Amino acid sequence: MTKTKTADGLSLGRKMAYGAAELNVGLAFIAINSWLLYFFVNIAAIPPFLAGIAFLTGRLFDAVMDPVIGRWSDRVRHVVGRKPAIKWALLPGALSYVAIWALPVLVEGTAAKFILAAIGFMTFSLFFTMISIPRLALVPDLEPTYHGRTKLLSVNFMFNFLAVLIAIAVTPGLVLALGQANDLAASPASAWITVAMVFAGVGVVSLIPFFWAIPDAKTGTDALP
Repeated sequence: MTKTKTADGLSLGRKMAYGAAELNVGLAFIAINSWLLYFFVNIAAIPPFLAGIAFLTGRLFDAVMDPVIGRWSDRVRHVVGRKPAIKWALLPGALSYVAIWALPVLVEGTAAKFILAAIGFMTFSLFFTMISIPRLALVPDLEPTYHGRTKLLSVNFMFNFLAVLIAIAVTPGLVLALGQANDLAASPASAWITVAMVFAGVGVVSLIPFFWAIPDAKTGTDALP
């Protein structure tokens, strides 16, 4: 992968390295939006009303944390850069993503399932935000021109679209194949958890090129292109 600069800022190789990291946030975000509520109701056996509240709680918590993490990221940028926050959150984020799908099926009782579902979603939302917000905030530092930012975000969108296709279309097929089931609602929870582990693993691996090829935004650093 080349690390040379183009006239716009980042080389194509670095643009690809930045965009590949979208598989991390994209797979998790789209899979949750598309399938988590279905999983809560049909697999974890949480009543629809409580499942909806647990889902909404995670979403509201995510909305509250976005500006908080954004301000924090802007502050630590001047001390250590933005990438350390992503590194800190990566492993906990992957583990908490798997936990969202695993915890509600490991306990008995509606109340316990609901509480674990809500807490698991909130925990994942925190680490998800710590990964996504600092990464997006790097864009103006990486590409100082409008056209450069447009090209970088276009590459990012391509990977996001790939994540959408995988999360929406591949998830049910994988669950049915792993669970050896013909009906998605009758598929075993272990199949869903396995798919979550696969997605978490892909997400972690997708950030390796980002950490390796993308310079940080620490004030005063000479690493920026």
